[in-house]
Amino acid sequence: MLLEEIGSGSFGRVFRALNQKTGIQCAIKCMKKCPKFEQIIRQELHVFELLELEGPNGDENIVEFYESFSWNGNTCIVFELLCVNLYQIMSRNNFKGLPCMTVKKMSACILNSLKFLHNHQIIHCDLKPENVLMVRPGYPLVKVIDFGSSCRVGHTLYTYIQSRFYRAPEVILGMEYDTAIDIWSLGCIIMELLTGTPLFPGADEYDQMACIVEVLGLPPPSFLRKAKRLRTFFCDSGRLRHHSAGQEKASLTYPARSPLLHTMPRGLPGSLPLEVLLQHSLGGVDSDLLDFIQRCVCWVPSGRLTVIEALNHPWLRSLKSINMRRPEIVDSPEKKENTTNVSEPDGKCANSQLSPSATDPLSATIRLAVEA
Repeated sequence: MLLEEIGSGSFGRVFRALNQKTGIQCAIKCMKKCPKFEQIIRQELHVFELLELEGPNGDENIVEFYESFSWNGNTCIVFELLCVNLYQIMSRNNFKGLPCMTVKKMSACILNSLKFLHNHQIIHCDLKPENVLMVRPGYPLVKVIDFGSSCRVGHTLYTYIQSRFYRAPEVILGMEYDTAIDIWSLGCIIMELLTGTPLFPGADEYDQMACIVEVLGLPPPSFLRKAKRLRTFFCDSGRLRHHSAGQEKASLTYPARSPLLHTMPRGLPGSLPLEVLLQHSLGGVDSDLLDFIQRCVCWVPSGRLTVIEALNHPWLRSLKSINMRRPEIVDSPEKKENTTNVSEPDGKCANSQLSPSATDPLSATIRLAVEA
């Protein structure tokens, strides 16, 4: 039985539903009848078929798949019903950033999902805060959703992938890509969770590259040799081409950054290093955190952390063991406010307008994050 619509997008709609036989609520994604979505459906179902073949025990931090069916020619996919996404959490926290320990726990969950995917040579291809959802209010346990853009290493399907703020430079430059693009996105997400604003808030694709260069400096020439779109962004001398990115195109869903941070036009290459961003946003620089982020968002994909290296990195090694599957927690007596994310490639969550009640489960989640 359908209860309410909880999201929508170009592909279709998502509903909260009730299984009347079991009494369990779920999320149903109903896809539009359109040829261009057929590949998306097949790929998403392929990932879940792989999960079933591997005999999952629920420890993969990936949204649980229940079944799929056809209704009036529309493919419908049934998932477990999750809570709010990470963008919504940051929004309700006024984009102030979350405590480091909370971010560590969430990062470990995301890495756990990538561990399964990368072990099977699957690239998520659209990792972002909107695609990482809380399992339940009051505990920093998260799961990854939306595998419609996923592909296998060596069998990439699209050249235009990843949401802009989290798009790896090799994708922007039209180069071959692999699982390292997910690590780039993870580094961007971690910085955003900690600081409250995107690490690379490009207004368009040209400005996105300018943001990256502003923080990381110019890419090594050896990296650019295989770039199909090299001259779109760089001059023959290796300098960045300048394109005017209208301020009106910039994301309006985040508060303006400090004048000390990203401004338009962008600064010189390397003029806004990660150390400065961390110092300004967090009031200090954790050397382990800095090293972790630097090894996630470096130009050369082969130089980025692997999932195993990330899980064993000193920044996460200090994290006490947490149950990534079933947190022992007492349910909130208030009505749960569940939502499943649906978003456009460069957009924000379509279902992010939540009531401001101070006693709702989302507010409890924010309090946990702020007080962690």
